[in-house]
Amino acid sequence: MRTHWLSAVLPPFLLLLFPVGCDPDRQSEVTTSSAIRTGEAPASIEPRVDASDATVLTFEIETARSSASFTVEEEFLASARKRLGINAGITHTTGATRDVAGSLKLRVDGDSVTVLGGSFTANLSALRSDQKLRDRTLRDHFLESASFPLARFVITEVSDIPEAYAGGEIVRFQMTGEMTIREISHELIFEVSIALNGDTLSGTATTSLYMADYGIDPPSFAGLLEVKDGVTIEIVFVAHKK
Repeated sequence: MRTHWLSAVLPPFLLLLFPVGCDPDRQSEVTTSSAIRTGEAPASIEPRVDASDATVLTFEIETARSSASFTVEEEFLASARKRLGINAGITHTTGATRDVAGSLKLRVDGDSVTVLGGSFTANLSALRSDQKLRDRTLRDHFLESASFPLARFVITEVSDIPEAYAGGEIVRFQMTGEMTIREISHELIFEVSIALNGDTLSGTATTSLYMADYGIDPPSFAGLLEVKDGVTIEIVFVAHKK
């Protein structure tokens, strides 16, 4: 069932998690010819040493140093100045939570790294923007975070990882998986940048989604404001080896 904005609520909101333009293309297709499917290593990144020398490492996110944020584009119309004290024009609203958890599993074979899998969660009830009313409306009427507190992303595929890797070097790749919000799941592709320094893995993961895909109509108040249906999501994380 689609959720509709209440006419009594003036400030807009934006949707989640788990960073930024707000005009994303739908991500319904994924090229798999060079992808690393979870738990598999294609020929392009075969380990350069004997498999017995491979090390499997699991990194867990440190909540205190990680965050998940959203950004949305909204346009205030001419009457917003008189009724809300806000100048007409386009602006970007951002909200975030530090209540992020998850893990990432890697296999390190000499100078080659394979992503074996992982998942991330963000507490939607802990999202905060610059307006308390927006945050309360988001929690209570749209995300329904009392009933569905977590957004969850599970990795299903990784692509474009370089063949060789040096410690401390920034590695960029794509991470495909299922994002679930309010029990509605869709495939998303994150653009990821990570660096491994000793026992610490740090990086960012950015993607975009549509509110309508998760059963939410973009907010629109006649004569006041309109919110574009395009949400940018960014996860900034620091994780440590278990």
